[in-house]
Order: sequence, then C-alpha cells, then structure tokens
Amino acid sequence: MEFIGNHINSIKDFYEAIYGIDSLWELMKGREVILNVKENYFPKNRIKLIDTKTNKIVASGNLEKGRVVSINYLCNLLVSIRVDFMGYRLINPENGRSRRIRKEYNIESFIQSFIEFFPPLNLSEIKKINIAISSHKQELENIRRREEVERLSKPLFEDLKYIFDQDFSSADFFYNLKCAGIIGEDEYQERKSIFVQKWIATNLKSDKPNTPDLEQARAIGAVEGHIQVVARAGSGKTATLVNRAIFLQKHCGISADEILLLAFNKEAAREIKKRLDKHLESNSSHPMTFHSLAYRIVNPRESLIYDIPDADEKQSRAIQEVIDRYLKDSEYYEEIRRIMMTRFNSDWERIISGGYLMSKDEMLRYRRSLPCLGWDGTNYKSFGEKTIANFLFEHNIGYKYEHNHTRGDRGDTSYCPDFTLTNKGIVIEYFGLQGNPDYDAMSDRKREYWQGKTDWQLLELNPDLLRAGNVQAFRDWLKSLLEGAGIACNDCLTEDEIWKKIKKRAIDKFTKAMGDFIKRSRKLTYTPDQLNDLIYQHKCETEAEERFIHLGKVFYESYLEAIKEQGEEDFDGLMQRAAEKIDSGQTVFESKSGSRDLKKLRYIFIDEYQDFSDLFYRLTIAIRKHNPEVEFFCVGDDWQAINGFAGSDLEFYKKFTELFEPSQQLHISTNYRSHESIVDIGNKLMQGKGEPARANKQEVGKVEIVDLSKFKPSTGESEKFRAGDEFTQSILRIVGKAIDQNKKVTLLSRTNRLSWELKSSNKLDSFLYLIRLKLPEDRRNMISASTIHKYKGAQNDIVILIDCVAKSYPLIHPNWIFSRIFGDSLEKVIEDERRLFYVALTRAVEHLFIITDSSKQSPFLTELLGRDSITEIDWSEYPLFSCTEVRVGNQDDKDNDGVLFVKDLLKAEHYEWNDRAKQWRRTYFTSDFSIPGFLDKYSWLETVDGVEIQFLDNHENVIEAYIVTDGKLKKAPAYYKNI
Repeated sequence: MEFIGNHINSIKDFYEAIYGIDSLWELMKGREVILNVKENYFPKNRIKLIDTKTNKIVASGNLEKGRVVSINYLCNLLVSIRVDFMGYRLINPENGRSRRIRKEYNIESFIQSFIEFFPPLNLSEIKKINIAISSHKQELENIRRREEVERLSKPLFEDLKYIFDQDFSSADFFYNLKCAGIIGEDEYQERKSIFVQKWIATNLKSDKPNTPDLEQARAIGAVEGHIQVVARAGSGKTATLVNRAIFLQKHCGISADEILLLAFNKEAAREIKKRLDKHLESNSSHPMTFHSLAYRIVNPRESLIYDIPDADEKQSRAIQEVIDRYLKDSEYYEEIRRIMMTRFNSDWERIISGGYLMSKDEMLRYRRSLPCLGWDGTNYKSFGEKTIANFLFEHNIGYKYEHNHTRGDRGDTSYCPDFTLTNKGIVIEYFGLQGNPDYDAMSDRKREYWQGKTDWQLLELNPDLLRAGNVQAFRDWLKSLLEGAGIACNDCLTEDEIWKKIKKRAIDKFTKAMGDFIKRSRKLTYTPDQLNDLIYQHKCETEAEERFIHLGKVFYESYLEAIKEQGEEDFDGLMQRAAEKIDSGQTVFESKSGSRDLKKLRYIFIDEYQDFSDLFYRLTIAIRKHNPEVEFFCVGDDWQAINGFAGSDLEFYKKFTELFEPSQQLHISTNYRSHESIVDIGNKLMQGKGEPARANKQEVGKVEIVDLSKFKPSTGESEKFRAGDEFTQSILRIVGKAIDQNKKVTLLSRTNRLSWELKSSNKLDSFLYLIRLKLPEDRRNMISASTIHKYKGAQNDIVILIDCVAKSYPLIHPNWIFSRIFGDSLEKVIEDERRLFYVALTRAVEHLFIITDSSKQSPFLTELLGRDSITEIDWSEYPLFSCTEVRVGNQDDKDNDGVLFVKDLLKAEHYEWNDRAKQWRRTYFTSDFSIPGFLDKYSWLETVDGVEIQFLDNHENVIEAYIVTDGKLKKAPAYYKNI
C-alpha cells in the first residue's frame, strides 16, 4: 500500500501501510494516540486517582488519549507498545509519590483500542514509509527469486556438471537454451572455468605448475564462436593456446585433423609442437607457419627467395641486383644521386612543422628524436648541429662530434661539447635551447669552463637565424667565427666532391630504403598499376620523397619482372598465390601427418595475432569462403605489436570483432614473469591504451634509473678507461654485482650499434665480448646481449636497457618519409616505438636498469618520470667491480716448456690459452679468491719446473708473482712484475 496524500493520522491506515515492517513502528514514538472508545479507569488497592485539571482526587476517570513512550522488541520482532495516558495521575498516599497511568499493548490490541494519532505523519515521513515499503517488497521479491532460482538452478547445475564432463562442446548451447535467466552468465562462466582448471590439473601432468588461472581457463574453455584473446606480456599466452588445443582433442573429442595451428615463424611453431608432444601421444596437428601452409597449397616450381636474419638474404640480393642494374644507367644514377643529396640536406624539423605532420606540442616533445643526418652519416641532435657539421665537412675542416673532455678536480666529470676541431684547440657549442633558464645556466658553466682553458677557444652559436629560416646567414656567421679563430674557410667542396666522399654510404642507404619500399609494396599485394594510382593520389612533403616514390614504382616493376624471368618467387607472392588457389577451391594439402582438407577444419589457431597482415587476412577469407563454419582462436598482445616494419598491420587486431563474427574478446592479464614494479612501469607507459597487466608475484622487484651524467668514476676506473666512458664503467659495476649474486643479466639495445662513445668498437656484440673478458671464465655465459626485436618473448633475472636516449626511443629513421605513401605517419612511427619500448621494459624478472643521460633522455622516459617517480641508482650499493686474474706461463729465462705438463689440468679448471702471451689465464671474483688459498690448493706446483704465476688486479697491475723451479715455489723477482 502506498500513500499519495499529504498526511496519515489513522492507526488502521498506518498499520496497513507498514504491514510486516516492524521497524517502522518507531515512527509512532512520541505521538498522541486517541482511544476508539473512552475507557472508564478505576484505581486499585490504596492507590488514588488525581484529575490533573482540577488536581483533586476522584473515584474514577474516563481515559481518552495517551502518548506512545516506547516500542519494545525481542529478536527484531515487535512485542509491545507502551502508552502513558493523559488527564490523570496515580498517587500513593503513604509516600506521596505519583506517576502516569501506563499500559502496554501488543499490535493487535493497540489497533483495536486506538483510532487516531497526532500529530499525523507528514509528507517526508510518508515518503520514508513508501521507500521502506518498496525496499521491503523488493527484499521479499529478491528472497522469493533467490529461492526460486535456487530451486530451479540446482538441477540445472547438475545437468551442466554432467555436460561439462560428457559433452563440453554443447555446454554453451545448453546454457543459452535452458539456463539463461536462471543462472547468471558470470556464474556459468566461472563454473565452466573451474571445470577446465581441474581438468588441466588432473590430466596434464607437468614438472612445473600447469593449472591455468580463471582467465586462462575461460579462454581454453571458449569453444564456440571466434575468440580473440588479449594476452599481456608474461601472461602465459603460449601455454593457453597449447592447453586449448589439447583440451579440444583429449576432452572434447576433436580430431587433430580438424585443428590447424598457425604461427608466424618456425621457432614459435617448434615451441608449440614441443609442448603439444608432451601430452598427445599421436600428435598430428603439426603447428606450421603461414608460409609453410602457403607452400603446401601452391607447391611452387619456382625457387623461393627470402631473407633469413643474420644469414642468407636471398630476397635482398635479388633487389640489390635490380638496383645495381639501374646504377649502371647514367640517367637513373643521377636521379639516385639527386635524391640522396636532397635527403642529406633536409631540415626535418621545418618540414614536419610546416607540413602539419606533427602538432606543436609533439614537435617540442620529439624534436630530439627527429632524423638530422649529416654528410658524414652522423645523426645529429638538431638541424643546427647538422648545419655546422655539414659546413665543416664541406670545407675539409677536421672535427669530432661530442668528443669527451673531462672536468672536475680529478678530471672525473664528463663533458662533451658539440664539436672539437682536431688539433686546433677550438670547440664549437650550438646553444639550441637558449632562453630556457636551466639550459642557460648550464651554458654559463660551459663558458666559464672554457675561459679557464688558455689553450682552448670556445665558438658559440644560437638558433636565432635558423628559426628565421636563414640558413645561409647562419653559415656565414659560422664562417666568420672560424676565420676569426684563424681557420681558413676558402676552399669549399663542390657537389661532385661531396658526392664522391659520401657515395658508398649514400648508395647503401638508398638501397636499404628502396628494398624496404619494394618489400612493403609486395606485402600490400600491389600490382604496378595499383602502385602507380597510389602515387598519383599521394601528396608529397619533399622533393626527395616525390622523386623516390616515382623511382620506386620503376624498381618495383623491374623486381617483379626479374624474379619471374629467373624462375623465382618470394614469400609474399607465395602467400598471394595460396589465397588465390584456396579461393578457387583447392583446399587439400599434404602435411607431415598426411593429406588434410581446409574444408574439414573446425578450429584455426593463430599465435601472435598482433602481427597479422593483409596477406594473412586474404588467406583466412579464402578459407572461410569454402568453410564458413570454421572458428578462429587468435591470441596476441597489441602492446607488443613491433613488426610493422615487416608488414604487420594492427588494424586487423583492432577490428577483430568486425572481421570475425560472431566473436568475443577475452583477456588474460596476469603477468607470471615479472615482479610488481616491472609490471607497473610497463602499465604506466601504456596508460590509457587498453586493459593493464596484473603482477602475480608478490615480490616488489626493482626498477632503477642510471643517469650517466651523474656517474662519478673512481680513481682506478678513470685511469683504466678512456675519459668519458662512464657507460662501460657503469655496466661493469652493475653486471659484477649481479653475477656475484648468481643472477643472469641481459643487455638490451635498440639496435646493433651502441648510442655511447666508446674506446673500442660500438657494436653490441663487440661490447658484450669486452664485458665478458672482464668476468671469470665460468661466469661469462651469465651475461648476454640482444636487440629488442630479437629478444621478444624472452626474459632474464636482470635486464639492462642500455640506450634510453632520444635518438633510440623513438628511433625515427630518415627513411620514414618514403613510407608515408603506405599510410605511415610520424604518430604511427612513434606509437610503434612506444610498443617496442614496452617490450624492452617487460623482459626483466626481478630487476630492470634503465641507462640514460638526462641531457638527452628519451621522451618516453620523460613521460614515465612525469607519471611516477623511479628510483635513481645508488652507486654506493654497486662498488667498483673487482676481479683477480691468474696467468700461468713459462719463465722467460727457462728453455723448457713447463706449462705443457699442466695443460690438461689448467683446461679442466677452465683456464684459457692466450696464444700471443703464451699463457694460460683465468679470472676470479676477488671476493671468492685469495692468493694463499690458490697456492695451497694446487699440488701440481710441486711437479713442474720453469713456470711463472702472476696475479693481476682489475686494471692489469701485477699484485704478486711467483716462479716455480724444480717444484719449489718462491716469489718472483721484481722485474717479473712489469709483464
């Protein structure tokens, strides 16, 4: 019952309104209540009755109304209502005490005795009643529904349990037909996932824990419709895919011939097969790559040409041969020269800002990452620096870019001016951020430093003229400064002379750019006519871009003709032909397990779906044309889409639900690889770009920033390493401590070349070799190095990201402008680089080090630091790396070959032979080594003659030296220590 009026004053109406809600009787407390019939009251015993109006004793009184003074409950149930009556009081003549007439009523007697109450319930109180009534009714209805659902669902749960066990594939159909509306979707999915968990744990025994989490189990048990699984880094993507394939075969009764598992590379396919073989006695599903499937469909007579990274690159050679033919043609040679000369002279900052390729804010943020390639092949930090370098190059003035000078009391502070003129005592600083207070303060410190160097002269420039677009005036200014310092600038190289100096490098870069253009066109399945139409519609931003893409059309057509004439086919052509053959009805192919038919497939699995491309999509369209019932299970992570350079297109990932209907998207987000802080930093980088990952491990882990500009080397380090090589010193300290704690370490780099100026080669593998040489032989394999692209999917205890600087993240290659025709943009390039940076951040298990220089740090790192603080490394926790090297050789004054007799013993102890020095050598951690302990340990010392043993510190200083003559050991004379 609901009251709509302004008030209630009837006891009966009130009772009916709140029927069953005892708590609302509290609203009656304090109100006057009027009896239905006056009650004649007689006092008992010696108690007298006083009329309060006259204050006289009366024999009896007519009770008319009272006041509700309390509502009494027992176990939340109303048991009595207490009323004090008005108009009369009871008095005890013996002691003079008086009180009101008080009666208690149960609900029934109260309703019968009283008719009205005052004051009436007002509107707000009525609303309160109505709300309470509504809530009470809803509660009753909910109780009723729960009881009804419980009654109905109990047998349904039993049915589902049976179906999960006996006919799992029909579970969704049964749920939708019989259970929907009674059993909630979430509860159904949870029970279904729990069943899958138990089945996997029971049936797939493993040395490692193999029970999937609920998200993984739901993906495994999703056997109806097309499924996209968003699998974050370290979430068990491959395990989920493999477990689903096994579950379908062993529990759902799906034949291996009805399942096709596709991967993007052989290594991934082999890993999937290896895991399947552990649990399937006769595994005929044979995971394969897309290219392998295409090959089996087409069975080409042509020779396949393709590139194998770091090995045979047949396709690149075929492209090179096409380009070489055109280089012999003077007309095309001149066009290539014009393109590359224009490219080296481009001001990308002005092109981008003037062509609206990037917003002003983005421009400021990423300006240091823009390509500024000088004549000498160096990628400079700004157009101003590039202009200075080109001027020096053109005038044959020798220079070094960012050559290290040291300052400070011990010469331990690194300082790299922009340009040092070789043997001239002149440095050039381009103060490109003039006007920024912090930058200006730093510039003043640099000026002050050079003022104290009487043998050096500082020439400084600023960007004012360049901002006005007056490049020639800037060059004239530089010329006047140089001539004022005594540097002649009269003889300027001609364009032909410049080309002669840069020709080889420029042609190599052109070949790489054109090769990428041809491969990209091929992956997009363009015919020459289609590419020509695309070029016609494209608006170019630079002369070099326009000339390049028109030349690209010619080279592309020649490449297609060349491979056809030579009886060759590339993988992209193979994929196109496979899609065409399937589309025309050829669905049977031969596999390792025998003949298979695409029309009979029920499930197709695709690993690393974020790497999908148009070529692969065409293949799936063709399959679905002849097998519309086949269902796709695609697993991938859009945050790890880093193969855009190889033709992958993330749009297929984003539009999965449109391309595959009906479909659903599931998430497996728990990271089982990394500690919490490492998962957290990855999430922060990708904030707002999808569902974040969750850390499973309880350990916090550690992420540390290593700012090389703040590193202070020890005296020993300064003496040992070239001034300014803080990078090598820092790496040795971090690696030394990690390996001493028995932790494995990986150095991760954006490219195969380091971003830091080193004394030795700046190639990644050479640097790894150098670091390993400093370590004990038995520990050297505990450190590895890789580029990020090669390390995707891998992990290590400790990862050191060695180049978190603006030119590495994002790495905006000068050739990107030539791919604009394919839809690339700076925004896309930067987002591709962000995802690559995410992959780098998420490879560590326990500890991540991010090496940077605050003067040129990556904008991605700047963004992360703006969102959260990241601990800076405390070098006191990473002491100087300390090892002792033992060298065993022959004494110089002895003719016999004493070490020959202990060769096998030394080899067994992991000593390595140094042929140049004719010594056996091994390095030990100083903390694990003592010279007396070494001498006591080796009994063979008593059996040799003419042997010398040296002990050296980190810096190759001889600590002690001993000689063994006729089995007797004694300290070597001092002259031995100079070896």
